[in-house]
Amino acid sequence: MTRRSMWRRTIFGVAVLGGLLSVAGQAFAEEEGFYVTASYLPTFTDATDFEIGAKPAKVGDFKANRGGNGAFEVGLLGLRAAAGYMFGFLRIEGEVSYRQLKLTDYEYTSYTFQKKTLTGAALDSLNKSIEVESGGLQALSLMANTWYDLDTGSAFVPYIGFGIGAGQITLATEAKNKPFMLGGRPAGARSQKFPASSGWAFAYQIGAGLGYELGGGLIASAGYRMSGTTTVEVAWNAKNSSTDEVLRAASLLHGIELGIRYQF
Repeated sequence: MTRRSMWRRTIFGVAVLGGLLSVAGQAFAEEEGFYVTASYLPTFTDATDFEIGAKPAKVGDFKANRGGNGAFEVGLLGLRAAAGYMFGFLRIEGEVSYRQLKLTDYEYTSYTFQKKTLTGAALDSLNKSIEVESGGLQALSLMANTWYDLDTGSAFVPYIGFGIGAGQITLATEAKNKPFMLGGRPAGARSQKFPASSGWAFAYQIGAGLGYELGGGLIASAGYRMSGTTTVEVAWNAKNSSTDEVLRAASLLHGIELGIRYQF
């Protein structure tokens, strides 16, 4: 997914959220009090574009010299926990969530070599020579959320809301440089394990779903969340975090939330 497409989706989601919040403001529930909630959060994402380049000496100096995109499996390990207070139809909460996704495909483009004299065939062979054998992405989020519950006069409670906070993205890959043809001769193959590296960035999310009151203060819910971060910078192709090379990418994750909430 391109960065422009990602922001278009985000802006559209925020616009829809704003319209629904105006509807939510018409409803009011009498309940108030503290609550805790926990959810199972399987997650998926589109192909994620990235750029690789030298670590900038100062903000704004980054210049990509190569990049590409990576695809991920559906992440079945996804958990969130939150605690908050309910003010009638409005809920304010603090949340922590954790998700893992396995890297399944990796397409690599060498911007540097494209500027030189390699032929198209040689460049294509070089780019295809890098194969990720394993790897994954871990996403940790610390969020402050606002949720609006719509009073339907029944046990069903639709909700919608948004959150902002901080997100940590951790990337770990193990790649293999396969033999490739250059000048009519195959180059050697070797494996290289890139150590896990993490970076923090501004995080945001919007979501909506449907709760059902089970009685005794318990509410079961199912919903959808779209969450993301602004550009995260992590160390790349280095044995330690002092590398002069970094990978930069923004994240956009989609989650199906299955949760339970207890109202005190």
